[in-house]
Amino acid sequence: MNSHRNDGPFPVKPGTDEYAVISFFVRNRGEKFTSLEVASVLDISEKRASGVSDRLVEREFLNRAKEGYYVDSKQAKTLQHRLMSVDSAEILHNTAPDDIYTEEGWKDELDSR
Repeated sequence: MNSHRNDGPFPVKPGTDEYAVISFFVRNRGEKFTSLEVASVLDISEKRASGVSDRLVEREFLNRAKEGYYVDSKQAKTLQHRLMSVDSAEILHNTAPDDIYTEEGWKDELDSR
């Protein structure tokens, strides 16, 4: 996994198949799985599992071997931290109070000059 992957925003959002696939491989680091096995565990089609996994290989988040896809221990540790960071940001976004200016009638509270 290239170090530049740690510098920018993490291009995988919670609730997506990409997120589910990466999470699965992080939990099962070091083990190899075929797209059929990934599809079975994540309850998605084999075609979808294969396409997502191939894109993640292209983006250097997963590796591919003859026996299947995998993430090595070093990658898994980095990815786990990135996933935790994304999860924390989503929780913060979902639980933070809305800005007062988005409330109905906020313009009425401004001083007219």
